[in-house]
Amino acid sequence: MRSHILRLLYNRAVDGLPALGTPAETAARFLSAPGTLTERAEEMAKTHTMLCASTGFVCGLPGFLMLPVTLPTNLAGVALIQLHLAAATAFMGGHDPHDQAVRERAIGCLLGHGTEEATKENEAVEVIDRSAVKLAERGIRFLAESTVGLATRVGRWGVTNVVTRQFPRRSLPLVGGILGGASDAYSTGKVAEAARDAFINEAPPLPRIAELETSGDGAG
Repeated sequence: MRSHILRLLYNRAVDGLPALGTPAETAARFLSAPGTLTERAEEMAKTHTMLCASTGFVCGLPGFLMLPVTLPTNLAGVALIQLHLAAATAFMGGHDPHDQAVRERAIGCLLGHGTEEATKENEAVEVIDRSAVKLAERGIRFLAESTVGLATRVGRWGVTNVVTRQFPRRSLPLVGGILGGASDAYSTGKVAEAARDAFINEAPPLPRIAELETSGDGAG
C-alpha cells in the first residue's frame, strides 16, 4: 500500500502526459539528436526540469492559506513528471517502460533507492521529506512577510515608507515561487542523474584506427 500511489503515478506517466506524450515518444524526439546517449538523456532532462520548476514556482506563490491545495498538487505533479523522465530515460537506454522491473527501478530513482524492497520501505519517508521541504519554503516566506510587516510599521514615519510598504509586499509571493521552483528543479536533476545511472550503460568508445595500427606494429 505504501508504494501504491507512486505506482499509480508511474502508470499515468507511461500512458502519456500533456505536452510530453508517452515516455517512448519523448525519448524518440531526443534519440535523433546528435551526441552520445548520455548527452541526449541530459538534454531531455532539461525539459522535465523546466516543467518541474514551473510547477514548483506556481504552487509556491500562494501562502499558508492555500497549502492544503497547493502541497498535494505540487508533490503529485512533480513526482508525475519525474517518473515520466525516469521512464523515458529507461526507453532511451533500451528498456521497456511497461516492464515491472523497470517500473520499480524508475520509482527507485525518485526515492533515491534502487531495489524494490527499499522502494517499499522508503516511499513514506520520501513523501514526508518532500512535504517538509515545502513547509520550510512557506516558513521562509512567512518570516520574510513578518520582517517586512515590522519594517512597514517602522517605516511609516521614515523615508523608507515607499520601499517597505509597496515594493516588498508585492514581491513576496515571488519569494515562495522562486524557492518552490528551485527546490523542485534540484530534485529533478537528482532523479535524472539516478535514471541515467540506472538505465543507460554506454559501451566504451571503439579504438581509433591509428591506435590499432600502432598496437599491431608493437605486437609484431
